[in-house]
Amino acid sequence: MDVATPKAPVPPAPRQFRRSAAGAATERSPAGGEGPPAASPTARADDRPPADPHRWARDRWRTRARDPGWLLLPQRLFLGVTFTKAGVDKLVDPAFFDPAQPTSIAAQIDTFRATSPIGPLLSVAATYPTATGLLMALGEIAVGIATLLGVRVRAAAVGGALISLTLLLTVTWQTRPYYLGSDIVFLFCWLPLIAYGSGGVLSLQRFAEQRWPARRDDRWPSRRALLAQFGTAAGVIALTALGARLFRRSAPAGGEALASVADVPVGGVEPVVTSTGVPLFLVRVADQQFVAFDRTCTHAGCRVDLAPGGKTFRCPCHQGQYDARTGNVLAGPPPRPLHQVPVHVSGTQVRVSGNQTPSNQGGGNQEPGNQELPDD
Repeated sequence: MDVATPKAPVPPAPRQFRRSAAGAATERSPAGGEGPPAASPTARADDRPPADPHRWARDRWRTRARDPGWLLLPQRLFLGVTFTKAGVDKLVDPAFFDPAQPTSIAAQIDTFRATSPIGPLLSVAATYPTATGLLMALGEIAVGIATLLGVRVRAAAVGGALISLTLLLTVTWQTRPYYLGSDIVFLFCWLPLIAYGSGGVLSLQRFAEQRWPARRDDRWPSRRALLAQFGTAAGVIALTALGARLFRRSAPAGGEALASVADVPVGGVEPVVTSTGVPLFLVRVADQQFVAFDRTCTHAGCRVDLAPGGKTFRCPCHQGQYDARTGNVLAGPPPRPLHQVPVHVSGTQVRVSGNQTPSNQGGGNQEPGNQELPDD
């Protein structure tokens, strides 16, 4: 009698996976059909079916709380909005590209190149101030828009860090102590985005690459995905810049009026604010002679106040003191006098002079005739 020989067990067919169009791995059955991959103990909470909706929602938020893309989203939005607004403000400000104005890019370059460690580069930029200002404004807008849209955020963050570093080495280089300057804070805020990017959170780049995926063996995104990213970003940047130029504020004819002559008594000081938000002290030296000083302390950038008695300006941050008639430093840590803004009398108004450059851009001597009043 023949005895049946037991057959060896047939091992199960190995699981086969392939990459779907959206980039997710799907399991291929032995018969060739597709099904969802087997559940993994390390699967994200977002990928599990919501058997318990409340628990699923709770797990989803817990997962997001550990995702750097979501953790960096508030910082990314803040930097994007801030840099976009900074670039737009430059384009709409009529004084920014006017070399005769004290707040122009030309005047700022001339002021900072004497104290900046990159003074030689600023000397080159001083030759082309309009191009430098336009490049700065458009660069800030491009960085801000790309960061907000989530398009090549790492590259945009590198650009934002370079802009912040440039401002640190020029505008706030003399700020003491260093932590009172804002540019060093912006510089370090860009570093996490350089390391991680958008993380695919609210990202046009991720949407485009999922909508038009690349071929399996291609290391680069598809052409359509790249066109969608760069085309959309370029269009938004162009519309933002064009809109800023269309709504550009016009400078008043004859210079901006700061105050009426009758509002300031001889020997008196009147605080005023320009249309671009620059706070000034307007001082009436004589009957028809006025001087104006920027209220920004030259030490740490704090706003100076008029001391009791009306003879000095005092910085509340580090007790710096300036002469209220000349702007010269009397005491404390300020390295140079207050910045003087040229003004003139036109009829009954005191106006900013639009046809001359301030004489003390770097904290130099005051104009002749603007001496201190004798004590009465």
